[in-house]
Amino acid sequence: MDEKASTQDPLQSDSVRGIARLKLIVVYLGLFMVSQLSHILASLYLIFCLIIGRNTPRLFRLLITWDYLFNITLNGKLGETYSHRVARDCFEKRQFIGCFVCKFLDLFQKDHCKTTYDGHNAEARPFKPKDVDTTL
Repeated sequence: MDEKASTQDPLQSDSVRGIARLKLIVVYLGLFMVSQLSHILASLYLIFCLIIGRNTPRLFRLLITWDYLFNITLNGKLGETYSHRVARDCFEKRQFIGCFVCKFLDLFQKDHCKTTYDGHNAEARPFKPKDVDTTL
């Protein structure tokens, strides 16, 4: 009898790993579909609030969530908004793009980047994921 075959765990065979991988892919696709549905509903809610002129706390939380998502999409730190990222780049590193985006955001809210930078540093609570296995 082959020594390699006798020491191999039967639960870790190629077919079992293939099934586990397939299940993980199905779960990820399901989560993707749920996230797409929530994005569509959130966008419709945003349009509805803009049409009727309501400014709700839920709308503000939604915009902040999109800010987090945008930052993560651009390879930013987890738990940091894009506004804080560009403010940090502008104030600490003196990068042109960060300062340019801050000037643009200041058109919508006076001292937006300074407020975001000061507020985030005062109550910084970065998200720390716990033992999440993301391997396929």
